[in-house]
Amino acid sequence: MSLVSSDSEGEQNELRNLQEKLESTMKLVTNLSGQLSELKDQAGVKRKELQKKFKLVSVFVQIGRTELLPTAK
Repeated sequence: MSLVSSDSEGEQNELRNLQEKLESTMKLVTNLSGQLSELKDQAGVKRKELQKKFKLVSVFVQIGRTELLPTAK
């Protein structure tokens, strides 16, 4: 086998390895993007729940019915 042929095979192997790493990285990025989207949705739901609770507490305080407030556990 000549030196030129060996260099070419080495380059091809390196390119294949880089392509595999790129594909693996792309899968990880896709997975992480999906997880981030789920967390964003969960945070939005939690924020809305807290806003509802805050409004309810505000109403109870405004009407002077603090005995209706849930107690902290």
